[in-house]
Amino acid sequence: MVSVLLVTYQSSKVLESCLKHLADCSLADQLEIILVDNASRMEDWKYTKKLLDMYQENFYSVKSMRLDKNLGYAFANNRGAENVEGEYLLLLNPDCYVGKDAIEKCLHVLENRKDIGAVGCQLRMPNGELDLACKRSLPTLWNSAMKFSGMAKRFSQAKWIASYNLTYLPDDISCEVGCICGAFLLTRTSLYRELSGLDEDYFMYGEDIDFCKRLKDRGFLIWYLGETTSIHVKGGNGGKKSKKSLHSFYNSMDIYFRKNSNHARLSIWMVQCLIQIILFLHKLKFDWVSKSIKNV
Repeated sequence: MVSVLLVTYQSSKVLESCLKHLADCSLADQLEIILVDNASRMEDWKYTKKLLDMYQENFYSVKSMRLDKNLGYAFANNRGAENVEGEYLLLLNPDCYVGKDAIEKCLHVLENRKDIGAVGCQLRMPNGELDLACKRSLPTLWNSAMKFSGMAKRFSQAKWIASYNLTYLPDDISCEVGCICGAFLLTRTSLYRELSGLDEDYFMYGEDIDFCKRLKDRGFLIWYLGETTSIHVKGGNGGKKSKKSLHSFYNSMDIYFRKNSNHARLSIWMVQCLIQIILFLHKLKFDWVSKSIKNV
């Protein structure tokens, strides 16, 4: 049995499509759905419960809980994982719509490769573009600087420049990578628990990278399965681009390097400088947009 862990926050616009795709997938009757609501508005929670009741008969079982306070994505996932009964655990965003065979094919990899600790599939956005986060390397100072400076996008086929998102690799390749996206991450429940789940120091963003890093430190491979595809809407779970979400993203980047850098002081200083530059540029962009709107 596969336990599917969904964490929702004001996710009513995307949740029904998420559940519908799960119900239509090849392993629907073998799925345990566990939904944790991260203190959404009461009307959203009531609608969530209604949707779960509508789709309940499609799955092996359905469980749900609502937290009183939003303490972050990692915290909510870990609370939900305490109730998992399946041998395998799929972390799934409610704005991720699984392909018909995506769970089955990823599960097949885990069942046949004991050296693999987590599997992710190809993720496409609604406009057809690849969600670059679905196959990437673990962050380094170099590949992070190349990504956030825009150099990796400009030289997307240059291995030593575009290593953050591995854009020089074919989208449909199946291979070991440094990290996959937490929007669709299949692992063994036993491994998740051995690692004490996601690191709750991360509020939003970065916890999937950290989890993959800890798996690799244990000697496990992270596998990208490009032969099967799911849709990732992005921004349907309280993660739309805003000043707050950008700060959360770059704060997570800071936390990751503090925890994982071999040259902590220098790395932290360089990362913080990079973050401040990027935030300053984003502030200019947001201020320009705000002024443009006021002048319309």
